[in-house]
This record gives sequence, structure tokens and C-alpha cells, in this order.
Amino acid sequence: MTFCTNCGQQNDDTARACTNCGSPLGSSASGGQNPYQPTGGPSSYPPSGSAPYPPTGAPPTNPYGTQQPPPYGSPGYSDPYANQPYGTPGYGNQPYGMQPGGFQGGYASSGLMSVGEKRDPLMVIVFTFLTCGIYGIWWMVTYGNEVKNSLGRQDLNPGMDLVLGIITCGIWSTIAFWYKYPKLIMEMQQRVGLPPNDISTTTLLLGIFFAPAALYIVQSELNKIWDAAGGRR
Repeated sequence: MTFCTNCGQQNDDTARACTNCGSPLGSSASGGQNPYQPTGGPSSYPPSGSAPYPPTGAPPTNPYGTQQPPPYGSPGYSDPYANQPYGTPGYGNQPYGMQPGGFQGGYASSGLMSVGEKRDPLMVIVFTFLTCGIYGIWWMVTYGNEVKNSLGRQDLNPGMDLVLGIITCGIWSTIAFWYKYPKLIMEMQQRVGLPPNDISTTTLLLGIFFAPAALYIVQSELNKIWDAAGGRR
């Protein structure tokens, strides 16, 4: 068979012109070889000196030659997290800010979501007297927020409790800061492993008749909780 050098059409050996394009078929024809087929046949590709094809079953490579991991589900695929239980470091399914113990921040082992600031109860009383009660008001809202944050109670609002106390001539703030929040201190004590101590009734009575004493008791109990939580971080 003779191939046309112009269009590559296969022609009979006796033909003198291509049956497809009419070009003459002479001695310059390919002489039985397809001019569009690389010399040496398909088995000679890739050309000598070039990189061979990767062996069958080998992981694919990217254009830069680095090895890529096997595709998901292929015989060579392995899940790096298959043997790690949920919640272990590096698993990747934990919400932002959550620690392996299940609580936010660095106090997971103590059971508190956060830890407040230790204060000297006597100095709190002194500053309250020196500021004509202003520091005491700030302290009540601050310690209320510390209780709220440590327990993760979004339903608590110390600022609103203060406003309602002003509207009710101090009645509501007395109930909130000397009974409601001290009652929650029991849960905080249990979370850090301290024996529960219900001070709410005592602080309510002292808050009505002698508020500095109630302030001293509340801050002292909070300091014990912060110490216990800090020691178990």
C-alpha cells in the first residue's frame, strides 16, 4: 500500500495519483509507511532519553514530579484520622476555641468556662467607702459577669439587674447580687471540686443590714474558686 504524502490517504500500489486529493504518487512517496506515524512505530514512544511512563498502579504525579496521595477509596488510600476518636487534638471537628476537655478556654479540667480575678475583700470594702459606693457598684456588676462567664450562662445580665435595682429603689439589685448570684456560686464550687457552701441566705440578710460583710463573704468564696480552678488547669 502507498500513502499520499499530501493528505496521507492510503492508495493501491498501482495508483499513480491519490484518490483523495489527486496528488501524484511517485518515488518520493512513503513506500508503504504512513508518513504520519512516528519512525519506529508506537512502541518507540516516548522518544529516547525522555522520562518513561510511571509503572501501572503507581501513585500519580503532578506536573512538577512530586508524588500525590492515592485518590479516596483506592487500594492505597488511608484515612489519617481513621483511628482517632472524636475530640482528640488534630481531629479537626472541634468548634473554634473548644479544648479536648469539652469546655472553652484553658480551664476545661476545672469545669469552668473562664476564671475571674482574685481581689482582696478588705481592699474592695475600703475602695467602696473611699468612692462613696461607686466602686462597690462596679464590683457587683463585675462579679456578676464573672459568675455568668465561668458558668457559660447567657441568660444572666448583671447590667440589667443593676438598672432594675435603680428602678426598684435597690430592691431588685439586693435580691440579684446578694441572693441570685451567690446561689450560683454553689454550682461553681461543685465544678472545681470544692464542697458546696450555700451562702445566699446569709449574704441576702447581710446585704440588707450590713452590705460590707456580704461583700467580704462573696469575694472570699470567689477567690477560693479561682484558686481551685487555677490549680487544676
